[in-house]
Amino acid sequence: MRQLIGSVLVTSALIAAPAVAAAQHDAMGSARHELGVDISASYVHQSLVGTSLNSFIIVTPVDVRLGFVSHGRLMFEPRFAFLFDSKATGTGSGYVFTPDVNVLYAKNHKRGMYVTAGAGVDLQKDVTATGSSAQFGVNGGIGTRSPYESGAIRLEAFVQYRFKNTSKGLPNTLSIGGRIGLSLWH
Repeated sequence: MRQLIGSVLVTSALIAAPAVAAAQHDAMGSARHELGVDISASYVHQSLVGTSLNSFIIVTPVDVRLGFVSHGRLMFEPRFAFLFDSKATGTGSGYVFTPDVNVLYAKNHKRGMYVTAGAGVDLQKDVTATGSSAQFGVNGGIGTRSPYESGAIRLEAFVQYRFKNTSKGLPNTLSIGGRIGLSLWH
């Protein structure tokens, strides 16, 4: 009789183990971080004291994102991009490092619509007389996440405004465009 009871308990434990493990995984919470990379295209208008310039820009990857998923509707998402140009001025090299911090508002952080707003700075360095500079800006957008395999495809329309820095000769810049990217959760 003891052997039968022992066998039933062991069999029950083996049958229940996967369900218990899955329940513990769900109880621990699903993903805490969203990691993503985007490609973007945008229309850019620059103006600085009597001069204006319009252009169309495609950038890949525009940024790398690391979102901190919360239990509420807000999610904080630092983004950054790095651009290196070996002939930025025609004779020397330069780079632009762009860190931003955005806040996303969504009902569900893994799927569906969201809105975002944030601020950032372009840190630029070249070998010309202008040397290094900083240009502050704000951005906002509306987007959606569509589940794909274990991640999501993210589509976003955005507006970005960079304030002019007259001491460094940097114009104010308005960018209107779209992003497409891939998100993975960890």
